Amino acid sequence: MAEMKFAQLILCTLMAIGASASNASCKDATMNSRDITFDLNLNISVEDTWNLWTDSRKLERWLTAEANVDPKVAGAFELFWDPTNHNDNSTLGCKITAFVPYRVLAFQWRGPVPFADLMNVEPLPTWALVSFESNGIDQTVLHFRHSGWGESERWSAAREWQMNAWKGAFAELENLANKNSLRKH
Repeated sequence: MAEMKFAQLILCTLMAIGASASNASCKDATMNSRDITFDLNLNISVEDTWNLWTDSRKLERWLTAEANVDPKVAGAFELFWDPTNHNDNSTLGCKITAFVPYRVLAFQWRGPVPFADLMNVEPLPTWALVSFESNGIDQTVLHFRHSGWGESERWSAAREWQMNAWKGAFAELENLANKNSLRKH
């Protein structure tokens, strides 16, 4: 069921960015109250914002210590917060599930060690969807959604942990993007 809902969400996102008329079936897929969502306004181009998500070295500037990203559908989306231990606190084995250059990126997600029993089981229960929207020259609106959260107390704790991690990561991303330091690297 979760995989079907995710596929429907991707389709609806693609329809929305293609300026197609909204589809009634998209209303069910668009939002779950458990989703973690962020909308960021960045002072860089869509291309630069996209590269911050799809270029391993650029991900290492704001999100992780080490990255292995193969930017294509079914390509790796592996992030390692401890480069000496790729098995724990990483997204080892995660794949890109949707890839429309400069528009949509979706990928599987794994959780940290304290929530491995929930988040690191096959099939991986959570995933992230990022969409990129130009808002003028060197202005991007980034829409982020992390979905697939269960309902139990442990799931709530995992979700809270992940939301705080994303808040810190996005503060780093905004700082990097809004300093316009990307053009120098």
